[in-house]
Amino acid sequence: MDSGVCQKNKRHERFYLVNKFTIKDLPNECQDNSVFDYIKIISELTGRVDIHFTSTDRPDVDPITNAKYPCWDTKNTRNMRTGTGTVVSVLEVRDEECPCPECEESPSRVFYLVYVLTAKHVVFDDTEARQSYFRIGYNTEKSPLHRLYGLRVVESDMNDGRSLVEYVTHESKFGIHLSDNLTNLNLTEKKIPERFHSTDDYKLAVIVSHPHGEPKHVTIGEWVYRELISTPTGVKARYFYTTDTCQGSSGAAVIVLGDMLPRVAGRPIEHHIYHTTDNDGLRGRCFRILSK
Repeated sequence: MDSGVCQKNKRHERFYLVNKFTIKDLPNECQDNSVFDYIKIISELTGRVDIHFTSTDRPDVDPITNAKYPCWDTKNTRNMRTGTGTVVSVLEVRDEECPCPECEESPSRVFYLVYVLTAKHVVFDDTEARQSYFRIGYNTEKSPLHRLYGLRVVESDMNDGRSLVEYVTHESKFGIHLSDNLTNLNLTEKKIPERFHSTDDYKLAVIVSHPHGEPKHVTIGEWVYRELISTPTGVKARYFYTTDTCQGSSGAAVIVLGDMLPRVAGRPIEHHIYHTTDNDGLRGRCFRILSK
């Protein structure tokens, strides 16, 4: 990875190319096959989000931190920027015309709607979604190009910083491949030993992302502390962790283990929202929904 312009992690020593990531790279106490397999499947569902427009409706100030909101000074511009997202759902559609630009003249009658979870400041609203692409499978510079077209923001939350974005592809084999990976993720999750869920002895925090928009990398750290937050819709936990991130990592999957708190559907996955500005060695934060 080219670190010449990176002020955050000048040498990127703790970034593992996903194709070279092995179980031995995990902490000794976490070298479990099911944990490793879970990370690898998450990496298969992780892609780069390319955004080619910045909405005029972005706020100037972040409502949580009161800091300047990302890209507040580049509103209404078409400079490309990148983030990371993870496929969380796939829907096959038949007997309708595919809405992607490639199908304008001869529409495919079978296509897949792919739902990607990312950070709200990566894809802020529909205007940004429609001018974004989701590139999945970008593991090396020679990886084949699988590019999905953005349609809309299905739901978003300014407080916890998430956006669920709808993308489309008419590559049937690829849509089936993504669906199969989601099925495998659920099966693998059930194989993770209970000790990784029921105690705080394993505070693993793993991030799969596209730092600087480059091929996919894995970084490893631990969550240091969490805050419980009451909201009108339930309780959330905000985690702070030491796992390295760079520009382009926002929206990435954060795999959090070692949690005594209940989880919605039991899934040990969150999404990297922001790099923290604390001076205590922490690298970022994410949210987990505990109850609704």
